[in-house]
Amino acid sequence: MALLSDMRLLAQNILQDHNARMEAVADLRTNVRQELNNYRAAHQSLALEQNKALNQHMAALRREVVEASLATSIFLDEMDEQQRMMSALQRQTLGEHMVSLRSQVANASQATDDFLKEINQDHQTLTNEQRQHLTEQMNHLHHEVNDLRQAAADFLGDLDKSNQSMSDELSTKLTGQRSRLAQDTTTFINTVSSAHKEMALQQAQELSDQSEKLHQSVQDLRQSAAAFLKATNYAHQYMATTQKHNMLHNRNKLTVTVATMRKRLQTEQNALRTDQAEAAKVWATIVQLKQKKHPKKGAMVYNQAVENGWTMSQPAAPVETVDDLKVIHGIGSTMAQRLNDAGITSFRQLAASTPEELYLILGKIGKLAKVEAWIAQAQNLIQ
Repeated sequence: MALLSDMRLLAQNILQDHNARMEAVADLRTNVRQELNNYRAAHQSLALEQNKALNQHMAALRREVVEASLATSIFLDEMDEQQRMMSALQRQTLGEHMVSLRSQVANASQATDDFLKEINQDHQTLTNEQRQHLTEQMNHLHHEVNDLRQAAADFLGDLDKSNQSMSDELSTKLTGQRSRLAQDTTTFINTVSSAHKEMALQQAQELSDQSEKLHQSVQDLRQSAAAFLKATNYAHQYMATTQKHNMLHNRNKLTVTVATMRKRLQTEQNALRTDQAEAAKVWATIVQLKQKKHPKKGAMVYNQAVENGWTMSQPAAPVETVDDLKVIHGIGSTMAQRLNDAGITSFRQLAASTPEELYLILGKIGKLAKVEAWIAQAQNLIQ
């Protein structure tokens, strides 16, 4: 009983150690899973913050580009408006000057016509000398009118040239300003784009470095966990092997003890049955003697003996035979002694045994024994 209690206590200790190791492994897996979740949460948070900062930066850049485009459009509109105002003012001045010139030419023509009419009217009364003098004045006046017309045409030509030159100059300045503004806008956009790319690359590099460090930490943690699990597994296997060996040794000892006790009990039972058979013979003799002297009383005693099973007709209990187990091929003296010590003394007991029971009884020396063949030979012998 003490050995069984020790075995139960040992099995409970083994189970408790196994449960403790499983709880430690479960805690380690929980910690690793928590670290991975924290890493994912930190990675997502950092990505969200970077995306938020990047979106804000892009929004600011878009606002600046829109403001620059709006300022450029306003400047161009103002330049176009100034050009239209200048052209309109020049056209108005030129028109007024042309109207004035036309008025002067019309007045001169009217004066010339009036003068010619007066001359025609007075021509008849003038003398040749006066006519000649008048002709010279008319020619001189005609030359002056031509000179005035030529001067007006030259003035109009110079005015057109000046207007064209001013328009070309304004167009050239406006084109240059537009080109410079477009170049400045392109330079600004390229600068902003370069800064944005550099910032994105820097943030990506920082994120990659952080991810690499965190990945390395997770790898180290996994390696530590794997080493811990491996060491725990080795320790568990060693302890399980040791405990299994101890249990097998204790079980073999217990099996041998039980077999010895069974053999002793069987011997005592056989002796008891022999004594009981001899007592039954003596009691039957007494009953017969009493029946001869007192038939009625002897009948009552005989009935009581029948109830107790102590009559002469009852056979004695069969005694288990002892067979020579070395007859079976493969069983030597040592193995036969082991089997006899365990209570297996006959072919019938050997045929009723299982291979597992025989391996436990034989111990280490029975690892290479063909116990199945022994059982088959014993079954053939008892048939």
